[in-house]
Formats: sequence, structure tokens, C-alpha cells
Amino acid sequence: NSEREVDNSLTEALREALSSCGFSGGTIRAFGKRRKHFILAGEDEDGAKISSFELRKSIEQAAGVRLSTPEYFRRGNMMLMECDIRAGLKASYAIAQHPGRDGEVSGDTAICHRSERDYFYSVISDGMGSGELARDTSELACGFIRSATEIGSIGEPVIHMLNHILREREEECSSTLDLFELDLLNGKGLFIKSGASPSYVKRKGSIFRVKSQTAPLGLLKTVDTEKIRLEISGGDHIIMLSDGVADASEDAPWLLLLLGEPPTENLQQYADKILREAINNSRTKDDMTVVVIRIDED
Repeated sequence: NSEREVDNSLTEALREALSSCGFSGGTIRAFGKRRKHFILAGEDEDGAKISSFELRKSIEQAAGVRLSTPEYFRRGNMMLMECDIRAGLKASYAIAQHPGRDGEVSGDTAICHRSERDYFYSVISDGMGSGELARDTSELACGFIRSATEIGSIGEPVIHMLNHILREREEECSSTLDLFELDLLNGKGLFIKSGASPSYVKRKGSIFRVKSQTAPLGLLKTVDTEKIRLEISGGDHIIMLSDGVADASEDAPWLLLLLGEPPTENLQQYADKILREAINNSRTKDDMTVVVIRIDED
């Protein structure tokens, strides 16, 4: 319902912006909360007034969004234009994995996908232990999260349901959850971590660490998660790691040195490089997963 309501404050701002570029006497309406929808109507004899490039740019600047290709409708001298907000960002990714023990399957599962509602998701789940049971648990966690993201953004009930499912299984096995959600429309990012290792945001010459101190899902009756919100921009790189790579950057000085270097253009080569260094510097036989995400302006 909120996406169908008129945004009165934005409508007024658009009216003022359009007046400054010569459009007056017409009607403009802005609808919606997250996914904005715009309708513009007015008298336009030759069709040049409403369909102008300057008019579209004025709407984008006043609303702070990017617009999809407008649709135009004419009846006599009256012209109607409709358009929606479009994603301003896009995400590319690469995944690199290595089992902790030769001959055994990895207990880590990692997935990345873009939902139909213009959210991008990346999830790493590390099933506690090793072998088939750990793998089944992490696959269950990632599959459940993916199904939930297809019908909306992640909320508390989803995490509570997953925690309950893991606790009710016959075989007792917990699992970490490292979830990154990015709204491709407005650049709002969200990390949800339960027992997960730190993640890193690489922005030009700076590195930001995103960490939490929480328990894996399936261990406790109550959910122990931490949410970290941040703004994401074009050019950012997000690096997500399972605990086999590094529990903390203090234990892996090589990681900060590597992340301080410029990333390679090829994301798979970048993910493979981080994984290769993790294997060379590892003191344990643990499963390892590296996910590298690059954000670009769309």
C-alpha cells in the first residue's frame, strides 16, 4: 500500500523543479516509498515539451533517483508521461572455496543472487564440524535464506524461523550466517551476522571492517545476531570470508596487506588470490570460502 500512496513532499519538490525548466500549468505526482513512480501530464501541442531530455533530468535530480525509459500517451493536445525508478547500482561477484581436509566435502556454502525486487544478496554459511552433515546444514541455511529473499527483504522472523529449524533437526548441527543485502535502488547495505567472521569493505584507498561477536544459529533458543547498516557506492568492493580464512584480522596480518593492494579487474582472480594466500598462511585444516563483490554504477 505504501508504494501506491502519493509522496506529497517529493511531489512539491518536483513541481518547483519543473517550473524552473519551463514546465508550468501541468500536473506531476510522485508515488511510492522505495520504488518511486512518477506521472506527469499537461498540454503539449507538438510533444516536445513533456518528452524533453531536460525534463527527465530535472525529475532525476530533484528526486535523487535514476529513471527507467518513460512511457508516453497522447490524447489531443494532452500528453501523459509515466516512469519508474531504476536501479542505480549493479553487483558482480566471484566465489572461491577450498575444503579443509582432502577427500571430504566442504562444510561451507556460499550463494549470491539478485532478486526480482532489485536487491542483491550474498550469503556464506559454515556448518559446524565437517563432512556431509556440516554441508547439509549450511546448504539448508543458504537455501532457506534465498527462498525468503525472493519474496522480500530479510527480517527478524526469517532468522528466527531458520534458527528454530536448525534446532529441531534430528542431527544436532549449528551453522554460522553471514548475510549481505544491498538495495540496488538506493545503495543501502545491510550485514546480518550470526557467528560469522569479519567482512571488509574496500573503498578506494580505505578498508572498513564489519565484525560482530555473536553465536551461530541453532545453538541457542534465542537468536544471537547483529545488524550493521552502511551506505554502498559505485567502485566499492565487499570481501566476505568464512572463519577458515581468518577469524580476525589480528590473526591474519597478510590479509590486511593483501586488501591494501589495488584489486585485480578480474574478480575470480582476486578471490582466488585471497584464497591461495589463506591456504599458504593457514595453521588449521578448516574449510575456506572467499566471496568478492564489486559494486558499479548501472
